[in-house]
Amino acid sequence: PPMKLLDPDHPFFRPVWVEPRKAPPMKLLDPDHPFFRPVWVEPRKAPPMKLLDPDHPFFRPVWVRVAVVGLALLWAVVELVFGSPGWAMLFAAAGLYALWVFVSHSRGDGA
Repeated sequence: PPMKLLDPDHPFFRPVWVEPRKAPPMKLLDPDHPFFRPVWVEPRKAPPMKLLDPDHPFFRPVWVRVAVVGLALLWAVVELVFGSPGWAMLFAAAGLYALWVFVSHSRGDGA
């Protein structure tokens, strides 16, 4: 038989129907979807680290506490002498904070 240019009975033009899979019905805002599940942060097991911990074994000797305070205050004086008042205030504040922490948490055992 003669071939037609666009034969609708040709297998190329026959539609192939695929049965769609049965998907579960989707809710608009599904609370079980992972996006909506809350992500809980585990509570910390240890207390947060302190900026300057006077109970740390490094600060047990008195001379270490005095050296930390003294070096910070000495460096504040050096910065002030060389004309950097901003850095001088920063190191003076650090030295005074260290002094306050070590004096307020002193154990009085002299060690």
